[in-house]
Amino acid sequence: PNVAQTDLVTFGAAVRHARSLKGLTLDQLGHQALGRDNAKSFVSQIEHGKRQISARTAGRLITFLDM
Repeated sequence: PNVAQTDLVTFGAAVRHARSLKGLTLDQLGHQALGRDNAKSFVSQIEHGKRQISARTAGRLITFLDM
């Protein structure tokens, strides 16, 4: 099931804030938390609430960023 747009935006803002607190770039977060190379666009879309993601991906981000 798809997540509501407002929830995606809220989650993305929380990811962006937590990433900035850790001093990570978009690519660093994608590589370290998700095991993806060249993930800048993917993580950016998440942070801006423009991408539906799986519960597994959300969980990896939450765990890695200590959210």
